Amino acid sequence: MHGRLKVRTTEQEQAIKRKEREQKVKAYKAAMGRIMKIRGNVELNDEMLILTREVLQRNPDIYTLWNIRREIFLNFKKEKSDEEMGKLVDNEVKLTENCLMNNQKSYCAWHHRGWVLDLHPEPKWTKELALCTEFLKQDERNFHCWDYLRLAAAKSGFSPLKQFELSDEKIKDNFSNYSAWHYRSKLLPLTHPDPEGNALIEPGQHSYELGQVESAAYTDPNDSSAWFYQRWLLGRDCSVAQRQPPKPLLCWLGPHKAIISFSKHSRLVPQLFVDGQTVEGEWLMESKYVWVLKHKIGSVDQIKKAEVVTEGGRLELQPSSIGLVAVVAEEGQEHNQVVMDTLKGQLKNCKLLLTLTPDCRWTYLTAVFLMQAIDIRLFHGETMEFLDKLIQLDPLRAGHYNDLRSKYVMEFKLSLMEGSFGVQESVSLSQCHLSSLYHFNQLALVREVDLSKNQLTDRSLPALGSLQMCRKLDLSHNCLVTLDSMPSLPALEWLDLSNNELTKEPGRVDKNLRNANLTALKSLSVQDNPCYGLLDLEDLLQTLSFK
Repeated sequence: MHGRLKVRTTEQEQAIKRKEREQKVKAYKAAMGRIMKIRGNVELNDEMLILTREVLQRNPDIYTLWNIRREIFLNFKKEKSDEEMGKLVDNEVKLTENCLMNNQKSYCAWHHRGWVLDLHPEPKWTKELALCTEFLKQDERNFHCWDYLRLAAAKSGFSPLKQFELSDEKIKDNFSNYSAWHYRSKLLPLTHPDPEGNALIEPGQHSYELGQVESAAYTDPNDSSAWFYQRWLLGRDCSVAQRQPPKPLLCWLGPHKAIISFSKHSRLVPQLFVDGQTVEGEWLMESKYVWVLKHKIGSVDQIKKAEVVTEGGRLELQPSSIGLVAVVAEEGQEHNQVVMDTLKGQLKNCKLLLTLTPDCRWTYLTAVFLMQAIDIRLFHGETMEFLDKLIQLDPLRAGHYNDLRSKYVMEFKLSLMEGSFGVQESVSLSQCHLSSLYHFNQLALVREVDLSKNQLTDRSLPALGSLQMCRKLDLSHNCLVTLDSMPSLPALEWLDLSNNELTKEPGRVDKNLRNANLTALKSLSVQDNPCYGLLDLEDLLQTLSFK
């Protein structure tokens, strides 16, 4: 691992080590037996400290023993003076250091060290920074140490700018240091924020960071550390919108029901106001993005003002042919012109690099991300070609690339709809090579959806829960098997499941359709499936209508 070769041993050496292990196991069992006996008698004394110390110095990953020591130290905190407590904590810190010498990646030892230092009357957190520096010299990719460094920096008042310089130093030592790149991503919004508030990072620094990645990539195109950092720089995690609460995208108010679709997973129940009064009723989360309200308002024609209030904002609904509606386009990742010019230059260089290393999957994948960041319409065809090439080069990750294709196809389709996506009567996604479903929260008000002739499996079904207004759904010619995750679609009247792989396992498909809330369903097709002929469609539709 990490380029370190495993040293082979002879049979004689293995026998000696086996005997040593047996002796250690015997001693360990004896010590643990004694510890548990004392523990059972609720004796948190000096003997317990000595016994647990001996075991932990050999194996620092027994978290139960660290917890016992914490109980003892919490009692000490009540009984000891500050001077006595300081000496006890110093000894405990020394113990964790000895344990870390034995295993530098011990979760328990690092965590206990930080915990016990908080009990010290005068903790020396700056000293901890020096310790981290020494450990990182031995293993610069020790993420346990990097995590502890963040804690020590916060406690000691070590400025984000100084920490940023440290990450710079470590990356210059070895650009393959993924932990240093990750640490850098956490510091950038603090050290170089965008003064205008349009992005997390100041555009000039953003462009500089992209240049740093490019230098590392040209040095070794097959090293993944810098590529992952660039993906963060290009992605939604680097945008202001991603840090904001979920925003309502689509709102609809009709007789006895209201639907609100959000930009991302919303856990808080929204509020609906009509003419200044809160609308009472039962709120249901039908998917991660969509809330539905069942209320008692029979007609919306006389309503003067209706608005939705959520943690992410307020929307006023306007009259339409289908009721009261509000539609807001989802915010995309928009880059400053300085950053955009850098991205275009990097895409050009990626294509040049591919002429030198034509089989480098990281370069192809980065080119895909760059094209999506620059212009999803302009580069759509080329993006699909590059994804095809990635599947050829890296068949083990074909599923990931197919899911990326599905995401980008959906984003391309939505970009063509522009501002009309929320109020369109029908959407066709037939023969789009979809293996998964993305952005269906933006189709919550669509009445007809065609998903036929794709590669959708049962794992895609929960995303359909956003289609709360859908009356006609075509899922024919896909790869559905059990329908175990079939969501509630109370408005659905017509469903085509023909030419799938629906199992003939007795009652499986029938049960899942009956359990789904498909109370309006009038037409169901399951032709050319293994289960065809085993389902009593007439009885099934009748049962659903009486739910």
